[in-house]
Amino acid sequence: MLYWFSVLIVLLPVLASANDCISEKKLLHYLQTVEPKETSKSLTIGATYYVRNWIYSKRENHLGADGYFVMNWVNDSLAFYHLNPCNPRIEISSDNTFFWKPDVFFIHSEEYEDDKTYRFFINENGSITASKRFARFEVKTVINII
Repeated sequence: MLYWFSVLIVLLPVLASANDCISEKKLLHYLQTVEPKETSKSLTIGATYYVRNWIYSKRENHLGADGYFVMNWVNDSLAFYHLNPCNPRIEISSDNTFFWKPDVFFIHSEEYEDDKTYRFFINENGSITASKRFARFEVKTVINII
């Protein structure tokens, strides 16, 4: 009996601290109400386009691609590591965004089709990852034959 009591005394702080984390619902409310921090440093956005399929029309001289566009940047105002989150990353839908996000467009593109929705992931350090699928992206190619 004394053994089980000793084990319980040792494990009680560990079990209590596991349940002290902030839920995703409370975390989302916090992020929606936090004041933006002013900063003088410039914003760097990383972007990658993952091609699933290349499309080339020789007759129309068009080059196209089907794939995903992924962007990364940091918003220090959205850091939440100090709140002891249950999950170090949360997902936010496109229709629920409350923070600044880049407006994506492609220079020299003839046309593109997208699904109008982003998937946003906010990490506990304030870094944001946004991904978007482009179903068709075409660029008019210029080929000079000498």
